[in-house]
Amino acid sequence: MLVFFISVVILRQYHSLRLADRLEQLADDRTREQLRLAAATASVAADGTATPLVVHGGSSGSSSSGGSTASRLDGASSTGSSSSSSSGSSIGSLSSRSSGRGSMGSAASQGGSTWVEPKAPVTLPKRNRHCPVAQPVDWSALPRDPAQKRAAVFTPYNIEMGYSVDVLTFPRNVCRSKEEVLRVAEGLRVSLDPSRLRYFNNVTQQAIFLRGAPQESYSVFMLLGNDKLPIVVGLGHVNFYMCQFPFDLHRPARVGAVKAFATYDYVILNSEFTDRWYNKATQNHIESALRLYGSAPLVTVLHPPVEPFPAPADEVEADKALLAAARQAGSDTLVGEVGWEGTAAAASVGARRKDIMMLGRFFRGRQSKGHGSAIEIFRSILPYLPDGTQLHLIGNLMPNHTSYLDDLRKKAVGLPVNFHIGVPAEKIEDLMHGSLVQWHLTGIELESEEDPASEEHFGISVAEGMSSGVIPVVLNRGGVGDIVKHSHNGFLAPTAQGIAELTTEVFQLDLTRRAELRRNAISWVKRFSQGAFARKFRILSHRGVLTKPFRHLIAQTTDLVNSRNFTLPPSSRKAALIIEPRQHYAFEYSVKNAMYHLGPEWALYVVHGRSNAAFVRHALEGISGVKYHELDTVEVDIPALNELLKSPDFWGSLAADGVDHVLFFQTDSLLLHGNIQPFMQYDYVGAPWHRENERWKKRGGLKGSMPHGVGNGGLSLRSVPAMLELSRRHGGNVSHDGQQVPCDDLERGLLAGPEAELQTLPHVPMALHASWYYFWGTPQRFGDLLTMLDLSVCGSEAAAASVGAARAA
Repeated sequence: MLVFFISVVILRQYHSLRLADRLEQLADDRTREQLRLAAATASVAADGTATPLVVHGGSSGSSSSGGSTASRLDGASSTGSSSSSSSGSSIGSLSSRSSGRGSMGSAASQGGSTWVEPKAPVTLPKRNRHCPVAQPVDWSALPRDPAQKRAAVFTPYNIEMGYSVDVLTFPRNVCRSKEEVLRVAEGLRVSLDPSRLRYFNNVTQQAIFLRGAPQESYSVFMLLGNDKLPIVVGLGHVNFYMCQFPFDLHRPARVGAVKAFATYDYVILNSEFTDRWYNKATQNHIESALRLYGSAPLVTVLHPPVEPFPAPADEVEADKALLAAARQAGSDTLVGEVGWEGTAAAASVGARRKDIMMLGRFFRGRQSKGHGSAIEIFRSILPYLPDGTQLHLIGNLMPNHTSYLDDLRKKAVGLPVNFHIGVPAEKIEDLMHGSLVQWHLTGIELESEEDPASEEHFGISVAEGMSSGVIPVVLNRGGVGDIVKHSHNGFLAPTAQGIAELTTEVFQLDLTRRAELRRNAISWVKRFSQGAFARKFRILSHRGVLTKPFRHLIAQTTDLVNSRNFTLPPSSRKAALIIEPRQHYAFEYSVKNAMYHLGPEWALYVVHGRSNAAFVRHALEGISGVKYHELDTVEVDIPALNELLKSPDFWGSLAADGVDHVLFFQTDSLLLHGNIQPFMQYDYVGAPWHRENERWKKRGGLKGSMPHGVGNGGLSLRSVPAMLELSRRHGGNVSHDGQQVPCDDLERGLLAGPEAELQTLPHVPMALHASWYYFWGTPQRFGDLLTMLDLSVCGSEAAAASVGAARAA
């Protein structure tokens, strides 16, 4: 039987609620990013319920953000989040009371203020247990969502936006009253109901705890900062730390920061550039958190949301018609040569775009936007540009930097350079619509990687310009490579000379090529929309809740699993393979779980990225004979993964090593026993898809050919010869979610697995693949999940001991 399936990641569509408008002219870059984040975070509460949000302010002020709860740990769905179960019965008796991150901890009066001290992670006991262990996990201590429909955001920056929230700040915050917060909101065109806003400016910090905060229990908590590690313990059931960039790259961490770090579920970063430097700076801290507390956050890139400036409608239509005519005439024929009547109209529309623009704050020093270099580049190419071309420098003037602006004006004397200081969004939109090219030169005065914190971490203003149809020509430094793809939607230049040369080339492009670049730019930046951010953030929040049992399992049984050492065979016909580009908290645990159950005859291949190369090797020091392969990337998205798994070179290298079968697994996979031999007769065996998965259940989707939902590639056993042949046939035809060969959909019963007392399943499966996402809704289903997580630790030995104890009772 020859089967093949392309694994995909599903993003469930959620409603979003946009609460922030254009922020460029009323906030600096850091504030603008956090406020956009705040607006998108609000979409966590998308069911129309009144969901107050608490915002905490830091040492120099505070900020705003939004949110609500993700799914409750007791099985019910709260605040509109999706649930894979059909029942909402409570399982509180199973999950019990939180001993840590699920509650705010104790509160005691100190000098008239409330002392809120969330319980920090408990240092792991030094145990020396060995299998069999009948009950390896104490599930009574599993953290539980308080289900208060509250979220909180703490930021060390000044408030520049209001929200429908409780606002908590340090006493020295620039906003001194509720009225000031409301005025800021009005200036940002954010509608707030004053009756739903409370203001507390008496919050102070002691060590990694807060004093003076209300005694609330939060489902979601977010902290913003520029340090490697968070400055306070996470206050929620699911905790996020958004690091804009680790400015303290080379400084020691603060006292207690690793303890606080271990209470977070996620670190959110704004670009692959930031991800690369963050992983370098925090590897030791991630390892320390795992060693001391059994937990560490998952580091993930979540691009900031971008509020677009729509391109002129007549230009969009003209470009669309122009490209359609070009396709009809032939790819090698210019539209003007075939006499298309719309060419003149397209030229007329395009004639409006004749200028160059830059968008960014005016200030001197670290992260300066390179205005001086822009003026000099413009001076050098002006003779080669069309008559009347101007350079527009747009942005706010930072306080106490007037001399910088004066110097720029002197440098621009005699040139058609215009300064637009603090102009409204409508003016910026007009300037964008009149510009053909946008420059972005942050870091241009730096030597290569001299000071990565001074480079552009993401580049929201670049994405804004692209959304309006401006063609970007930007310095290829920092995180702009996530936005601009060279020659596809804009151009990347390594130096000032490159900026000059590429700019003159853009002005010489024909109408069709300009239209193509504009179309690609407008299409590309949609991936950074408010809605896209909200969907991704909601997915992370939801998974943060659902993986609590898995995280608890790891913390409770690290002594049993991670202490295992293995000597692998130099060659084998059977191999386990994991592809993991992140410093994942479950990496070592999942790998050692798999190798423990598979046995000594299996080889191990680890495919990793650039950022986590040292991490994965250090985690697997106790396993000799691992075969490592580094990918030249930071992230491995679904299209890249599909391309890799349909590459003849990939499968050919395994075949050359003599491998016949490969078990693919991930950090959310757990083997329960090692009886894999009955599955070896098939060319492909995949874990089930969840029945609520949209790709599976939609009309014309996978349900028709796979009624039982099997076929997920994240946990799958594959025949190397079969995959090699398929990759040769279909490797050049990569589909993101298409089934390209016939599949037999089988659902088999017991295959000699261990015996255990399960209430909702007829037998113990060989493995779990993200099953904690699906075992919700009834106490029986959730109880079976906990039983199987227990079984994963010691396998059949634990099962036998557990069954024996149950029968004796």
